[in-house]
Amino acid sequence: MPKQTLQPVALQERIQAIDIIRGFALFGILIINYTVDNRNVQPEEGWTGVADQLAYWPIRFFLDDKFMAIYCFLFGLGFSIQMLRAQERNSAFSIVYFRRLLALYLIGIAHSILTHESILPSYAMVGVLLLLLYKLPWKLLPVLAILCFLIPTVRDFLISKKAEKLATTVSSINIDTSLVDACVGVYERVGEPGRYNIITREGNKVFNHGRGGKFELLAISETEFVIKRSVVDKFSFLKDTTGNIFKLVIHPNGTEVSCLKI
Repeated sequence: MPKQTLQPVALQERIQAIDIIRGFALFGILIINYTVDNRNVQPEEGWTGVADQLAYWPIRFFLDDKFMAIYCFLFGLGFSIQMLRAQERNSAFSIVYFRRLLALYLIGIAHSILTHESILPSYAMVGVLLLLLYKLPWKLLPVLAILCFLIPTVRDFLISKKAEKLATTVSSINIDTSLVDACVGVYERVGEPGRYNIITREGNKVFNHGRGGKFELLAISETEFVIKRSVVDKFSFLKDTTGNIFKLVIHPNGTEVSCLKI
């Protein structure tokens, strides 16, 4: 039987139930992105009143991460359906699917440039991984699934143990409150408009407010701090030529994030 070219699915061939579930999942993701996962809402703004809390917790409990899991499942299901239909028609699958993933990746890059964030490149890379693994024996798949769970879990465990060990050796120092006040302010992350780290002082204590919550900082020098719960995260405040703090550099787990004071 001659090979056929893999074509877009005709309207009558589409599985309407999957399209409906996909639309439902996208609607849920939209709600999450504009509420509890909205990076443009500063930590001390919103979700503070009784009505806000009544709205926040049902969304967090019933919607957050649930719709993303549904959408990820549908991504894998779509891969399987396309693969099976290609086999039925004796048509090339891997090359055509890779070409579609490349188009998805490029669209995601363009979206990322315009909005400074996009999940589409990640989907494209996972799709390439599916292409590499889908012919593996079924017996190996549970092993890979367990490894995918264990590797990040063990990594996080080792990082937390390292942080606990360092916490016992790091000595916090007392610095002049005027120096602390120079560090206090709002810092916007470079390349991530609308995402902030906010440094505040409450008495003799210094706090960082970010997307992950509010954490106390311990001073290890006049311009360097570490998070009390995880001393592997270092906060360095940089001065300009006039001696004023203008930049915050965060070092989470060996990486570097720059934030400009606004």
